[in-house]
Amino acid sequence: DDRSLCFSHKFDNKKVTLNIKIEKTYSYGRKPCALKTSLNGQVLYVANNESECISIFDINNFNKLKNVIPINGRNLRSLDLSPDGNTLYTLSSENLHSLTGGNITKINTKNGDKLGVISIDGKFPKYLLVSRDGVYLYVSDMHTNKVYKIKSDTGEVVAAIETKNQPTEMTLNKNGTYLCVQCRGGNVIERIDTESWRIKDEIVLKDQAPVAHTVSNDEVVYVVSRSSNSIVTYDTKTHAINREKIIKNISDPRVLALCKDGKILVVANKEAISITLIDTHTMEMIGQPIDVGGMPISICSYEHENGDINIYIANYGDDSISKLTVGFEQK
Repeated sequence: DDRSLCFSHKFDNKKVTLNIKIEKTYSYGRKPCALKTSLNGQVLYVANNESECISIFDINNFNKLKNVIPINGRNLRSLDLSPDGNTLYTLSSENLHSLTGGNITKINTKNGDKLGVISIDGKFPKYLLVSRDGVYLYVSDMHTNKVYKIKSDTGEVVAAIETKNQPTEMTLNKNGTYLCVQCRGGNVIERIDTESWRIKDEIVLKDQAPVAHTVSNDEVVYVVSRSSNSIVTYDTKTHAINREKIIKNISDPRVLALCKDGKILVVANKEAISITLIDTHTMEMIGQPIDVGGMPISICSYEHENGDINIYIANYGDDSISKLTVGFEQK
């Protein structure tokens, strides 16, 4: 399913042509739900929710599977890499009705060997992040309404903080000094100081549950809710929402990701089975929505030295992975 597209767009009043190549492959597992690239951009790790395995792809030969690592734990939810790229952490948990906690599996990325398992004593761990220095793991639990700070080497829980209802996805700012926690049941995103483990402030949405957010390098938080086709931007320096922009052709958005050094915001549209590229300076759509696969649910990207970017999308609905190679030609 290979295609090519070409869009023209003005970045900072300079006309640029985006040449986009679209590839698609089977995830070699059921319900791909999370993605991560290696630090050098040569390897793609895919967590498969129902197959309880990690699929590993060689980026240069995208359609050929490199390896599959089985994970002993029901329902993979999330994954992240250590800062040195040598350890992959995966989070798995039972479904929401069993409420029996979960496991974090540590994997050696060089040979695929399992380095150990950390048991999580919460009820329904949902999302995992590694601290910028690799010392801690951050885990959100939707049922206990807590976020845990865990030593990555020993598995010791060193701190826990209560949040608003149903904390799910999380992001770290560039320096790792705060953690944004998305609380679907509380209509807020809470910012947690990773040193003091206290809540810094809240981004409150008007009667809308946040379903996706991301943080730019210049400390701007982008938020989108399920019931709205608008994107909210929050300035962490002024502690205020500075813009709410309605974007056409966004349908049931589920994921946000920044790329091209924060100049492009990628929005995954569940119902439209597409992604939309947004210019973060103007908050206008670039080109047209790009069809990918059924129920896009996770996005990651890698920027090459020449400025080209690869965007990867996990399509939960049809067990596929889409790869977009985006080249930029300035007129």
